[in-house]
Amino acid sequence: MYSESQNTVQRSSVSSSYSYAAKISSSSSIPQTSVSSSSSSSSISSGSDDINWLISRESSGNPNAVNGSYKGIGQLSEAAYETYLGMTWDQVKGNYQLQLKAMQAYISARYASVSAAISFWQQNGWY
Repeated sequence: MYSESQNTVQRSSVSSSYSYAAKISSSSSIPQTSVSSSSSSSSISSGSDDINWLISRESSGNPNAVNGSYKGIGQLSEAAYETYLGMTWDQVKGNYQLQLKAMQAYISARYASVSAAISFWQQNGWY
């Protein structure tokens, strides 16, 4: 189990189920959903518009994740954080809420919807 003040990530090794819950302010309407996966296929519990599906594959929900020049829950570049939030990586590192906001803005600008971003990811292994 990984826990930060901004998010909670749980992993059950028995069923390979992941549950991501972002602690967003009460004014946000982002659903908290579960993602289940197996070695041969993946399923999204709340449909194809589930941003948590992307988060689970990009960073396992870790707001401190770094993979080369891609960082955070959505594995965005530092330039993306500056473009979509006007903030540096140092300012958003570890902050799940800010990273989620940047990820949503990136997806909206590039793909128009989460489901389109998921479709692209499924075809290319990245988004």
